[in-house]
Amino acid sequence: MIALLAILPILTTIILMVVFNWPAKKVMPIAWIMAVILAATYWEMPMD
Repeated sequence: MIALLAILPILTTIILMVVFNWPAKKVMPIAWIMAVILAATYWEMPMD
């Protein structure tokens, strides 16, 4: 379960770039926000 959550931003990046042919300029902020949300909620990392 933890590994699937950790790989979610990477899978999102791959799917959006390869399958939907989105440019990296749009995909990377989405993956970054997803990684930040996962870190803040699931792993309870501090924001500072």
